[in-house]
Amino acid sequence: MCRARRLAGMWKKLRHRWPSALALVLTVDNLVAPRPLAPWTLLVLAFAYLSIGVVRGTLRPGRVLAAQLGGAGVYLGLIALASALSGTASAFVVGAGWFAHAGWDLWHHRRNLVVWREFAEWCAVVDAVIGVSVLMWAVAAL
Repeated sequence: MCRARRLAGMWKKLRHRWPSALALVLTVDNLVAPRPLAPWTLLVLAFAYLSIGVVRGTLRPGRVLAAQLGGAGVYLGLIALASALSGTASAFVVGAGWFAHAGWDLWHHRRNLVVWREFAEWCAVVDAVIGVSVLMWAVAAL
């Protein structure tokens, strides 16, 4: 009986992690065949939450909007930096940017701000996998 209860509890926890599972399924190819990404791909990270927040009307109070604008500014700076660098150095910046955005996603998930919690969880896994895969490519290219 205790074992069945433990299995039921474990299934319940896994069932609530469907965004993470979906994200892993969608990005596993990045880990199998790492590749670089162009700096402009960071535009997705710069404006995704800001755009969703505008549509959902979740950028209030003002400090939430300020944080989103600040985050967008940081990513625009990373795009400029990565664009100015050579291939491998650019890949390190792009990979680090994607990986760092996973932390941004987790912050939003924990605070339940701007986007749906499931989206933040999904995005954290996608961003982490893409970031790690680009960094793997960059290390291999050295």
